[in-house]
Amino acid sequence: MSTPPPLQWLCIPYSELNTQQLYQVLRLRAEVFVVEQDCPYQDLDGLDQQAFHLLGQTDSSKSDSDLLAYARLLPPGVKYPEPSIGRVVTSPAVRGQNIGSVLLQEAITRCESTWPGTNIRISAQQHLEAYYQKAGFTTVSAPYMEDNIPHIEMLRHPHSSARPRAKQGNDDDAQGCCDEAGDDFVEIEDAAAYIAPEDDSCRPRRHAEHRRQRGHPPPK
Repeated sequence: MSTPPPLQWLCIPYSELNTQQLYQVLRLRAEVFVVEQDCPYQDLDGLDQQAFHLLGQTDSSKSDSDLLAYARLLPPGVKYPEPSIGRVVTSPAVRGQNIGSVLLQEAITRCESTWPGTNIRISAQQHLEAYYQKAGFTTVSAPYMEDNIPHIEMLRHPHSSARPRAKQGNDDDAQGCCDEAGDDFVEIEDAAAYIAPEDDSCRPRRHAEHRRQRGHPPPK
């Protein structure tokens, strides 16, 4: 695994994003969720204005610094009674460098510091359940179908000591899926739609493509 580039983290509300930062956020989300994943869906869902935006940049003091990692943190009461993490995304330029796991940990840390003593709730695809369990999340719902794919709600308690970890060694460019044949998981790199995807009608197509890339047959 390549050594990840040093990132500087900035977590700010929507009202404090400057025009360049907002442009970079929307561009990265469109680059991955719409173009790369071939899914023309409505990413702008009206929740950005209520969110905190976590930006991982090469140099946060420069307006033209590259945005390499991003997550959206929703306060309690916006989507769930608890704070939630979503729109988790890394730039294709830094795939396979453990940035995904670093980003997830940073998002958890920011939630814990911004809303101390509260649980964090996510909606996750069921086949990623073990990965999030390793990051301290506990399954709190029965599986439910969303866009023909099983999902579960998961909760992370404020004093959990578990931390996200990435697969060591060759992660074959980490496409954001787990190895369903065993307990060996690649890092979550481009999987924003796997966490609290408020609108993701193209998920079955992406899921089938991820399975094909991992060498698994398409789901029946």
